[in-house]
Amino acid sequence: ALDARRPHPLVLLSLADARREELDRLSAAGASAVFLPRETLHLRTALPPLLEALAAGLCPALGTGSPAASPSLDVLAEAAALRARFPTVPARALFAMCTAWGADALGLPLHGRLEPGARPGLLAFALPASHATVSDPFAHVLASPVSSRAWACAPTQLAL
Repeated sequence: ALDARRPHPLVLLSLADARREELDRLSAAGASAVFLPRETLHLRTALPPLLEALAAGLCPALGTGSPAASPSLDVLAEAAALRARFPTVPARALFAMCTAWGADALGLPLHGRLEPGARPGLLAFALPASHATVSDPFAHVLASPVSSRAWACAPTQLAL
């Protein structure tokens, strides 16, 4: 849970109009960015400056925005939408935007990652019916429909 007594770094939403020099300043200041790509596309017909944010050293998180402006509250669908429009960004980075980078933006360093002492929560994803080897597990996860996911262990049930 967030500790309201502890100061948190600045967290900025959307940043659809941010220029590279502004992103550089935000990164230098230790700010966090949270992109809402499908909502931003719906409301502004624009995407967040993902490539520029990554080049500036930001580790942006992903959020889902409002059900009124986004087709679902599925953060992995947000990552898949970015993957379709930014194919050069590694799926691993897009997955981190949904997990570790999101937890970091919220000041929750023990969440969103698989490492000793962490409380990650685990989702299980179905493999293709052919049982073929999945060459990029992060790309597979981003391409998986919601129906192929199931909680294997909720964050409150696991401590590594």
